[in-house]
Order: sequence, then C-alpha cells, then structure tokens
Amino acid sequence: MSIERTFGITFSIAVALEIVRLVVGYSSPVAEVALWAGYLMLAALGFLLASAGHSYRTAFANTWPFVILWLVLGLDDLTFDPRAWPPGLNTSENISQARWGYVLACAMFLPVAFAATAIGVLAARLVQRGPRAPGNAP
Repeated sequence: MSIERTFGITFSIAVALEIVRLVVGYSSPVAEVALWAGYLMLAALGFLLASAGHSYRTAFANTWPFVILWLVLGLDDLTFDPRAWPPGLNTSENISQARWGYVLACAMFLPVAFAATAIGVLAARLVQRGPRAPGNAP
C-alpha cells in the first residue's frame, strides 16, 4: 500500500473518531473509547507503512498530522465549546490559561503518539520475520 493511501485511510478514520467525540461530548464513555482508538489508528499507520517496507522515519513523519489535528481540535474545543467550562469559569483569563495548559499536555503526550506508531512498525517487522525453525541448541 502506498504512503498516501495508508495515511489517507488512517487519518480519515481518526477524523471520523474526532467527529464522534465532538458529537457525543468529551465526557462520554464513547468519547474515551474514540480517544484511545485514535492511538490505535497511529499503531495501524505504523503497521501498514512498515508492512509496505517503509521505515520508522516515514511512520514518524506521518504521525505529525494526527498530533496537529488533536492540538487544533482541542484548542478549538477550549475556546468555542461552552460545554467544556463549568458555569462562571468561562473568562478570558481562564481560557488563556487552559489553552497553554492544553498545549503543554499535547507536548507531554507526544511520546505516547510516537510510541503508538513505533509499536505498529515493530509489530509489522515481527510479523514479517515470521516463526523461526527450531535450532539444534539443547
């Protein structure tokens, strides 16, 4: 599978998952499942790219759009969704602090996103290697 097709499929599913999270609200159990399914999409991206012979570098380069998608949608939610704020706390100062906190949280979760992709690449390499014949060692 080509890089463009692999990325297009996994990114489209990630966008659909984010739409589900937006529709059901971020405090719903369905939203939590959709959140973790986004990380599964990163693992699938890594797996599919490595299965096609691509390296970790290619997989990591294709991880950035997912991270940017989550950053932009999270900032948009903090800024424009009144459901994200308890009554009385929707002030400009609180929104500004929440934005910076969200950016920091996204930076802290970067290793998780790249690890999910790396796990997918590793899984594909282990599958490609296949079972080995037993040796003569005692």
